[in-house]
Amino acid sequence: MESRTGSAAAAQPVITVQGSAVLSRTPELATARVVVECDGEDRGEVIDRTTTTHATLSAGLGSPAAPVSGVVRWSAPQMRVWEARPWSQDGEQLPLVHHASATLDVVFDDRTVLSRWLSRIAGTAGVTVQQLEWTLTDASRIAAETEALTAAVADARRRAEAIAAALGLTSVHAVAVSDPGLLPQGDAPVVSAMAMDAAAPRFLKAPATPASGEGLALEPDEIRVEVAVHARFTAA
Repeated sequence: MESRTGSAAAAQPVITVQGSAVLSRTPELATARVVVECDGEDRGEVIDRTTTTHATLSAGLGSPAAPVSGVVRWSAPQMRVWEARPWSQDGEQLPLVHHASATLDVVFDDRTVLSRWLSRIAGTAGVTVQQLEWTLTDASRIAAETEALTAAVADARRRAEAIAAALGLTSVHAVAVSDPGLLPQGDAPVVSAMAMDAAAPRFLKAPATPASGEGLALEPDEIRVEVAVHARFTAA
């Protein structure tokens, strides 16, 4: 015959919750991807225009090994050359057109330097600023993730304690904590307070503010760092 103590332990409820935390950080780095694309009837002339324009864009950035102040690094990762024979509206095949494109990726840690550079290249023919991405440095990202993770675990405990109190219980003891969806299923009776699933962590990248009439004004939103954890507690 099972003792009362054993029966009480077997009936001890298990509370499974999701804890979450959101914090904001000011962007520290901006990565600009710029594409130069030219076309024309003469292949050599098209390539020359593309490479010349590309060199103009990188002028003033310093060398890739020793960039100027305000630039963390830059690279020219890709160049493409191709040709196509377009069709007219009447279904007639037109003369061959040659195309060339080259990319330039620049990482800035100074918003003023970035603004001046973008203003300088904005009017250059054949140049497209394809993307401007705001991020944190690796050290800041790790610190923000750690802070948010700590807060998410504390939030999970708070939720578990609130559920335990509603059941007339006075204490909770953590038995498992994981990223969302990784907790194993147990055999004990479970009181679930799961919120909707969320990845952990999530870094929401801030968009750049469009240029104003007075010139290029870059005022990105803060970067939101979201972390969620699933946690399991026993209550007594």
